[in-house]
Parts: sequence; structure tokens; C-alpha cells
Amino acid sequence: MKRELVTGLLTLSLLASMLPANAQAAEGMFGASAAGQVQTMTEGAGEDGVQTENTADIDGTQYATLAEAVAQAEEGATIRLLRDVELDASGLVNGQGALTLSKDLTLDGSGHTIRAKAGTFSVSGDNGTGPSLLNLQDGAEVTLRDVTLDGGSAAKHGLNIYHAGMVTLENVEISNCRWYALVVNGTELSVDGLTTSGNQWGVNIDRGSRVTFANAAIAEGDSIVFEGQDASGSLTVESGSYQNIKTQGGSTGGTIVINGGTVGSVVNDTAAEITISGGTVTGQVANSGSGSISVTGGSFATAELEDFIDPDRTIILTLELGEGAAGAAAMAATSGAAVGTLPTPERSGYAFAGWYTAADGGTAVTADTVFDANTTLYARWTEKSEDGEHLITVDQVTGGSLEVSAGRADEGETVTITAAPDDGYELKKLTVTDSQDGAVPVQNAGEGRYTFVMPGGGVTVSASFVRSGEQTELPFTDVDSGAYYYDAVRWAVEQGIASGVTGTAFAPGRGCTRAQLVTFLWRANGSPEPSEKENPFTDVSPDSYYYKAVLWAVEQGITSGVTKTAFAPDRVCTRAQAAVLLWRAEGSPAASGTHDFRDVAEGAYYADAVAWAVESGVTQGTTSTTFEPGTTCTRAQIMTFLHRAMA
Repeated sequence: MKRELVTGLLTLSLLASMLPANAQAAEGMFGASAAGQVQTMTEGAGEDGVQTENTADIDGTQYATLAEAVAQAEEGATIRLLRDVELDASGLVNGQGALTLSKDLTLDGSGHTIRAKAGTFSVSGDNGTGPSLLNLQDGAEVTLRDVTLDGGSAAKHGLNIYHAGMVTLENVEISNCRWYALVVNGTELSVDGLTTSGNQWGVNIDRGSRVTFANAAIAEGDSIVFEGQDASGSLTVESGSYQNIKTQGGSTGGTIVINGGTVGSVVNDTAAEITISGGTVTGQVANSGSGSISVTGGSFATAELEDFIDPDRTIILTLELGEGAAGAAAMAATSGAAVGTLPTPERSGYAFAGWYTAADGGTAVTADTVFDANTTLYARWTEKSEDGEHLITVDQVTGGSLEVSAGRADEGETVTITAAPDDGYELKKLTVTDSQDGAVPVQNAGEGRYTFVMPGGGVTVSASFVRSGEQTELPFTDVDSGAYYYDAVRWAVEQGIASGVTGTAFAPGRGCTRAQLVTFLWRANGSPEPSEKENPFTDVSPDSYYYKAVLWAVEQGITSGVTKTAFAPDRVCTRAQAAVLLWRAEGSPAASGTHDFRDVAEGAYYADAVAWAVESGVTQGTTSTTFEPGTTCTRAQIMTFLHRAMA
């Protein structure tokens, strides 16, 4: 890319919304406004600390606009968004940003969106001109956390980083930009959670940048473009999914190291040096420049890797999958050393039983097996049980009972549910949800019987029974009665575990913070008074709503903070972290069952917690083979987990 002049101006146009009349009953209330601009948190703040009249918060002081918060923030401050924000780029030109950060800050979006205001991002000349949504520059050390940047099909780039200091992205989403989602120039960048979609291209890494990616999902065809680099530029990929990684520009140098993740293709047209030591490449590996590609590990779609390996150090394991199976065709491993984790292929109607050195007989191959020459391995399969391929989980219910005709079923099979209310109760709602929380159609077969057709994955059956004549409704306009989490939210409200972010909003899709989660757990356990009064955390104020919950959680061994003196209350929890805290709150019970999640490694800190959660019916994963441990856990999901574990 050409160097862009970055003079970013901060221009914001925000609309303030008033609280609903019944907001006094909600969590997250604050004291009266000072001239309508700044408000200070009082002891009445709710579990989210959310006050929708203002836009941003710094240590309990609220600001009407994000512009004010940025202007008033001291170096090193954390700005937390309280609602979605529109950025106005009127009068700005190419290279400028509608919002520019040039001081050391953390911007915590708390699950909110910063979007381009329609009609204010001018485009002149070709499609490449115009301002970006957010610029970072002038050596600023910035962390962006739990926020969505929406270019509205108008902003040139979503995030343009030009000679900033150390920049960190945690659970950031960038979408709908005319050019790149993310541009990095002359900056050190660490990514732990980035999703892009709807942009023309994904990520551009330029001019001496040093970038590390983990837990990213870059959907664009040109996912990562590495160009304009001298020898100091570098890219390290630890995990995530990418359509391709390529270099361009004849003078481009620098290094790329792929240690993990899934990449569609790796193409080097320059003088860069690329090393693939792990992960999976599902397409081509090609080097047409003056640089090099060195393969020392990883899985590949082809066994034709001879041009990229040192035969004295690396061997190629050709993988024979068998008829109808899908997976990697080869993997690279160090000669004379343990091969490590091998790929797990898939075959409809069969369970993978391991790799062997022969199609029949032979020796089983494990992660500890050593080879010193190229070898062919053969997949071994066992036919799945006639009981059905996909698990049917039945939620615990009160006021009645649920029975299903089978514990497992194959795709397309009809399953019958029998719902029997207790005396004095009636069925209010019956739902079946798939592994992606989508609704599965249910038919009323009469006499308390209902049927559904099994989809291509596990399902959860849930119902709510109420006392006859008591069809109470929740006050939240964003919790639909047909939502999979409706009963969980209602249970949490009835038990005093949660009551929403306002009187009429629960924010089910918002990421759940560490403070919220320990508060939910504390309340679900009866809000016990902690016996330990000494607070080790400098970021947990005695006036905060979660103060006693944090002390209790530490005392019970549920959490110990992110450091000895920091709890990070506003940090959003991942699904893995949520499972661990819930498991510990339940006493860290041992699990005897197993699961098929490929993304939960044996020995991972959350492995035992996930095994318990599956065995206990708390979760069945996002698919039959994935748990997505690094994905943000929403408030709706947390309520569902708690309900299934504790109701």
C-alpha cells in the first residue's frame, strides 16, 4: 500500500437517548447529571454499571460523548462504552480518521458498536480515497477490547494504525469497509480475538510492522497481505482461520511464521522468508519470489511438499483417509522426534479410531510415535452406534417433566417429546434449539406429545411450566419469548440473580464481563458474606457492585484475578473462562464422560471444566465437534449455563 497521510481528526456526532420511565427499577442506576454532561457512579449501580443517557465511562465518571471522554482521559486510562456510537466524518479526507487516538488508552467497547454515520464519509476519485473509521497513531499504546467497528460500506478502513506504539486487539470485530478491515504500518500489534467480514480485503501489514495473530477469523479472500516490509517486519500466526496469507511488492522482505490456525493458502511472491511449523493449510503452498517457504510442521491438503522441506530434518507423513472421509492429506514432522498431535479426519456415519502404519493390522500411531523417514499412515474407522449420531440434551425443568423418545438420533429422524405438567401447573413454552442456538420447528401431536425432525447436530429440549393462570412475562423488550435463553433469564430474574441493564433491556447478546459473571455466581449461591475482608485488587473498589462477589469468589477458589493485584472486572469472558468459573463454583467435580470437541486440547486449563459441562448438560458445544473456547460468552449464554447447572 502507499503510505497514507494520517492527520486524524476527532469528529463525533452522537445522539443521546433518554432512559425509559421505569429505568429506576433496573440495574445500573447513577446519580443526577452535572449539566447533562458528566455523571458519577453511586452505590446504586447495577451489575453492568450501564447508564444509557451517556456514552462513555472512565473510572465511574460518565461523559455525554466519546469525544469528551477521549479529551479528558489521562494517559493509561480505560474508556468504557455505555452504548453504540456513530462517528461523523464530514469534511475529512483520505488518510484521516473519524476518531483518532494518539495517547495511551484502553477502549473497552463492552460489546457495543462504533459505526460510520451514513452520508458523512466522502469518496472522491477512485474507490480508494476517503477517511477511515478509527486511526491510531503518534506512538500511542492502545488496547481495543470487546468492540465492533462497522464501516457502513462507507469508511475506507475500519482500523488504520500508523506508527503507534504497542497496540492490542481483544475480541474486536471489523465489518463493511470499502478497503481493508485493518491496516498496520510501523507498529507492533498483538491480536487475541479478531473477526472480519464484509470488507473488500482483510488485513494489510506494511512497513516494519511486527504483528502476532491468535483467535482470529478473517473471512475476506485476501485475508492477510504482507507488503512493503524491510527485514524488521514480521507476522506470527498462532491460531485462527484465514482464507489466505500472501506477500506482495517486489522489495518486500521480513519474516512470516505460521505456528497454528487454518489457512486456505500461503503464497510468497517476494523476498520474504516464510516458515510453516504448525496449523493446517487447506490449499496451495507456492513460492514464486526470491524469498523462501520452509515447512517444518503442520497439516496440508497435498503431500507434494518436497520443495519446502529439508529432508535431513523434516519428514512427510502421507495420510490415507479412506473412502468418503475428509481431512488433511499430509503432515510434516521433525525427523527422529515425536510427531505430536495428528489431524482428526471426519467421515459421515463413522467414528475416527486412530492412525495406523498399515491399512490392515500395522501399529497404532500416537503423538509420541517417532519416524525418521517419509511414511504413509492409514485412518481406521468404526461405524457409529445404531442409537443415533447426534445427542439430545433435555434441560432440567420445574413444575413438570420432559421425556424424549431417544437420547440420540440421526439427521432426519423424528423425535417425540412428552411434556407432563405437575398438578396445578401448565406448559407455557416448549423449545428445541440446535447447537448454534437456532430454533428447531416443533409440532404439537396432541395429548402432551410434540415432535421434531432431528437436524444435522445435537439439540437441547427445554420447557417452562407455570402455575395455572400465571403466564407472567419479562419486562425486557430484547428477550423474545421464543428465544432459547428466555426461561434462563426469567429464572435468573425470579431468583434475584440478574435484572437487566435497564428496566426494559437485558442485553442478551452483550459480552459478559468477569465482574458480572462472579456476581451472577455469588447471587446464585445466596449472596454469602465473604469472611475475608482484605481486597488484594487495586481495580476492585469497595463501592463497586461486585466487590463482595469478587472477595467471595477468591475465597472459594473460583478465581484468583489476572495478576496478584488486578482482577480486570470489565474484561469480557470467553466460553472457556465461563466454563471454568462455573465448574469451580460447583466444586470442580470430576467428569467421567468424554466429548468430541477438536478445539479442546487435552491438558488445556479448561479441558476438565468443559468435560464436566458436557456431562452435566450445561453445554453441548457450538457444533458436535467444536466448543469455541476463545469466543466471547454472552449474557444470554451465561444465563443458560447457570440455569442448566443450578436450576
